[in-house]
Amino acid sequence: MAGALLAATSFGLATATTAAATTTQVVAGPVSQPGQPSRATCPSGTHLIGGGYHWQPVYTYGGSPADTVDTNTPSEADQKSWVAKAHNGTIQAYAICETNS
Repeated sequence: MAGALLAATSFGLATATTAAATTTQVVAGPVSQPGQPSRATCPSGTHLIGGGYHWQPVYTYGGSPADTVDTNTPSEADQKSWVAKAHNGTIQAYAICETNS
């Protein structure tokens, strides 16, 4: 997100000019099946600045190591993508994309 530094010189704070405006958007990847990754990719003209996931776990009695998110990270293969993978349940990756300036 774009922001501006607002400062009151009467408090002795520095002022700054704003850079070119940027926009952000969230891109959703497909909902994956258990054990399969979901990948969300930023569109042309944007770059990846973050990401996350939405997970629908299938809890086992008392919980277990199977109830885990195994991957939640930028893709190693594609710098414009965010990857999420769950051991159990369905998962959907989200990429936070920013316009190129």
